[in-house]
Amino acid sequence: MITKIYRFRLLLTLGIVGVFASQQLAGEGARTARQQVLDKQRRIIFNDDTYELSRVDADTPAGFLRRRLQPLVGTPVDTISFSVLGGWGDAPVYDSKVQPIFGDAHGGAPQRWSPYTMRNIKALIRSGRDPLQVAIDFAHHNEMELFASMRMNDCHDSFLPQLVTLWKKKHPEFLVDPHGIPHDKDVHSLGLYVIAQDFSHPEVRQRKFEIIEEVCQRYDVDGVDLNFIRHPVFFSSTMRGEAVSDEEIEIMTGLLRRIRSFTDQQAVQRGRPILLAAIVPDNPQLARRVGLDLETWMENDLIDIVIPGLGYAPYTLPVQLWTDLTQPHGVKVYPCINRKVPQGIDNQNVALGFRGVASNWYRVGAAGVFFWNLGTPLEHLSGERLVATRNLFYGALPHMGSVQGLASQDKLFGTDDPVFSYYQH
Repeated sequence: MITKIYRFRLLLTLGIVGVFASQQLAGEGARTARQQVLDKQRRIIFNDDTYELSRVDADTPAGFLRRRLQPLVGTPVDTISFSVLGGWGDAPVYDSKVQPIFGDAHGGAPQRWSPYTMRNIKALIRSGRDPLQVAIDFAHHNEMELFASMRMNDCHDSFLPQLVTLWKKKHPEFLVDPHGIPHDKDVHSLGLYVIAQDFSHPEVRQRKFEIIEEVCQRYDVDGVDLNFIRHPVFFSSTMRGEAVSDEEIEIMTGLLRRIRSFTDQQAVQRGRPILLAAIVPDNPQLARRVGLDLETWMENDLIDIVIPGLGYAPYTLPVQLWTDLTQPHGVKVYPCINRKVPQGIDNQNVALGFRGVASNWYRVGAAGVFFWNLGTPLEHLSGERLVATRNLFYGALPHMGSVQGLASQDKLFGTDDPVFSYYQH
């Protein structure tokens, strides 16, 4: 009898604690709960665009992990940002039930890209642990977070036409309108964006939302990062070189409200918060011009982390402007390093460049560093050359997690190279 009474009281107590936790994660308590998680140590966020799925041996968890993720163990990387739509456009690289996965979404494996990617994804799904689950298990086993990274309008399919999905082919009415571009504009230079989806259509916004919804419901992710830089065109007006309208700005803010409401509701069900990060253009004015009203997002508690720029002009990135803007709202700033700093630096000195720009950012209040495309120099290498190049790039990570770590290290400072022509629009 005593045992039964004790068990009853224990279950009752656990139930009360569970209800209390749910209440704390709802309403006003949601922000406090998120802030507690946000304030934990998060030195480096490392984006993985899943290119390694194209390798012949990536049909097993060990083969998939060995090139980009396994070498992160023991570094200051506290969070992995994992691209759930891969690095190649608009198709899931996990076992999605709401949209066709990579390959199926295109009507078959895009041979020119890689004959192995579709095969490897399906092999991992059949094994019971798809690429996203493998990455989550790896991160949590090594005491890292896993953010699902969502490319909001990737346009690699503009110059890799085999990556155009069947959905885009069926619904050209949902793409931005390239007509009306002024005659003095070089249309070829705008080609990267002509197959972007126009977010004025509810169907486009729903396809983005349902991926986020599915990932957060089915997978134990710690956060979601919304990548608005791949690529920053969301409305036809941008193709004409015009600022978006107030109505279009509200469309994007409404999408953020919907995502935040959902992730907070999901947090109640699972008992812990889901953080939201946004990767946005270099300054708030550029962001607003394409529809991203960061000031309103922060005033309305719609994001937790802002990642300004994508590392193409790191020395001119106005990081202090961002830290001044975010500080009153408790939002953290993680500026981006994109493969090399500056772009023209030679591989032998890449660590010095990383340290130089990161020390500038920490000095004005950045919470940490976001790495983009750090694995890119390794993609086509093998053997001793692969090992040597990885050591140069990953070898820079141990000192990058704090001001103290950088203080006694040699650094290289420079100026930005010109931004790639097709990203200047």
